[in-house]
Amino acid sequence: MLGGAERRRARVLSFVEPSLDPRESVVAVLPRGWVGPPVGGPAGLMLIQSVAQRCRAVVVTDRRVLLVRCTYVGQRPRALATVSARDSVRVSQWHRASFGSSPLVLHGGDAELRSLTVKVPLADRDAADDVVTALGGPPPAST
Repeated sequence: MLGGAERRRARVLSFVEPSLDPRESVVAVLPRGWVGPPVGGPAGLMLIQSVAQRCRAVVVTDRRVLLVRCTYVGQRPRALATVSARDSVRVSQWHRASFGSSPLVLHGGDAELRSLTVKVPLADRDAADDVVTALGGPPPAST
């Protein structure tokens, strides 16, 4: 039986497979991340802000980066948000937090990927590491 992260990954893969070109292979999958305004402040405001969060999955192939819209409840894939050439997308920030969500910032590509901050849940940090590695890693740290 698959765990939650493996189940989400399998759902995303089965959703994007029909969109892949012949001989295109998947390199990395972030099955769930949240985009939208930061959540914080009084409880009522936090509830409103959390509803504004949108679930996205990121799939990196040997040719492209696919951003997939997912449902809020259940995080099931429902539509391709954007598709960009892999060499046009870069990781501009990745901070693997010890608790809470970790910010992954992607730049380049088309539409939503021009400047996208994905809040990666704790359970999906390893998958985010794979996406970062597949896209060439974060920029070197300033000294």
